[in-house]
Amino acid sequence: ILYEKSRQDYLPCLLEDMESLGLGEKGMPVCSDNGDIYYMTKDGKVFLYLADDSRDVDQWDNLADWILNEWILNKG
Repeated sequence: ILYEKSRQDYLPCLLEDMESLGLGEKGMPVCSDNGDIYYMTKDGKVFLYLADDSRDVDQWDNLADWILNEWILNKG
């Protein structure tokens, strides 16, 4: 599901989406990208969940690594 990131209820909507996909217990949403969801687990790892494929495809050891690789270096 695509959401406008400037909405005040952006993260609560993502959390609802995670719950509807059966991911509610896995972690907390960080953001979405074209319907796919980045989320962080309780141990601090960040995952990319592909909604169309119903699976996790990428993992980062922590939020800082995800920010560095996805936002700053854009290496994936």
